[in-house]
Amino acid sequence: MKAIIQTRYGDEKTLTLTDVNAPTIQKPTDIKVAIKYVNLTAGDMHINTMDIGGPMRVMMKLIFGWRRPRKSVRGITGSGVVIETGNHVQKVKPGDHVTFIQSLNAGALADEMIIPEKLTIQKVSKSNLKAATTLPFGYLSAMHFINTETVKPGMKVLILGASGSVGSAALDIAVQLGASVTAVLRAKNFDAIAHLNPTKTIDYQSEAFKSPSKSYDIVFDAVNKYSKQTAEGWLKPRGRFMTIKKATREDAKKLNQLNEWLEKGQITPLIERVYSRHEYRKAHRHLYEGHKVGNILIEWDEA
Repeated sequence: MKAIIQTRYGDEKTLTLTDVNAPTIQKPTDIKVAIKYVNLTAGDMHINTMDIGGPMRVMMKLIFGWRRPRKSVRGITGSGVVIETGNHVQKVKPGDHVTFIQSLNAGALADEMIIPEKLTIQKVSKSNLKAATTLPFGYLSAMHFINTETVKPGMKVLILGASGSVGSAALDIAVQLGASVTAVLRAKNFDAIAHLNPTKTIDYQSEAFKSPSKSYDIVFDAVNKYSKQTAEGWLKPRGRFMTIKKATREDAKKLNQLNEWLEKGQITPLIERVYSRHEYRKAHRHLYEGHKVGNILIEWDEA
């Protein structure tokens, strides 16, 4: 089968589309999926390029491989069709459409992959498969912070970096929860997020951003570029600052909730572009340049 492998850390030139052995069901709880779409995320960028410095870089290499990725087939999140299951699988059956994430094992950039049932995998509708591909990373990361426990109807929420995959998801979820949301982003991306219905948009380079108003219940840094001190300029006295720098968890229950909202049309993922699998280096370069808007996907199976 075809797969994209990486034998050393680095830019998109370290990725190669090649032939590899097809995976096989090994355990009774294994699920075999034929891949349709792969979402290229900040997680892929950090693992593939090891662009993180200091002690975190050492930790990342201990987890993912010291000299090269331990799992050579790349891609941590995507969607596809179940083609085979182990005898004990209960969540899905062959023919079901699913979306998934498995950051530690990767393997999504391939014709087929194996996903243990205990990991984060969600059955979705065929009609929403492309949109659902965005849920396990950006939306699930955002929902760790922006959820029914932290956001109540009528709250004022400021999202820093609202045009990225996590930021646009946070905006979408916060609006769904009844918050008044101000989105901070590049002015050129205002139109791209308009369908997510922010109450207000602010150019991060404008005077409006440099002259904050202490009127927000929540400030969420979706790009890990802002300090608590910056946030305090926007927050009410008892307001709350949250940042994507804090580790998130791959939560199957939250993914199920997100899928329910998607099915009902209550959230609308932002997808900037869908690349073919033969454009994989171009797609990764787009990711690594750091200016993608919302999500970028690779359509692996174009049939």
